[in-house]
Amino acid sequence: MIDTAAAKRYTVALALIRHRLAIVTDDLCDIFCKQMRRIEHLAQDALEKYLKDNQEMTDEILRRFAFLETILNSSRPESEQLHSIRQAVTNRPDLCEFSRLHAEYGGKDPFRFMRHYFKPRRAALLRILSKLRWVSTSQDAGFERSLAFMLDTGNGITNGLSLSPKINTN
Repeated sequence: MIDTAAAKRYTVALALIRHRLAIVTDDLCDIFCKQMRRIEHLAQDALEKYLKDNQEMTDEILRRFAFLETILNSSRPESEQLHSIRQAVTNRPDLCEFSRLHAEYGGKDPFRFMRHYFKPRRAALLRILSKLRWVSTSQDAGFERSLAFMLDTGNGITNGLSLSPKINTN
């Protein structure tokens, strides 16, 4: 290598550095993907446990719903039907709360459990994302903007996002 011209040595050294940088970038991407896959699997397991633990409540809600249909199709006066429906619904407030939460967060959506598993890895994953150079492969640069926003706001704990626009004084 000493016998070669300086320009050629520098070219070979730069090519070697570029090759090593590509390997490091690939390794960072692999680590990121493995961590996200792990979070996804943990969230899926948490969802399955949630569904299994709450199956009895879900069955009870379905039984009560069928009971409501039976009451509505009965020949009893409307005032008695309304009283029976009100009693069936308000008799178990825990079922009403469970129904609201279940509907709000999605019954079979594992993403609702991801935050718990993402939080301990957040700093490392954000560090990895900040080191990689992202380029959109389509006209939509939404991912790039979202990632830039996440990296800008992800370094500290904030109480919320300001909804008032920043005024540029320049």
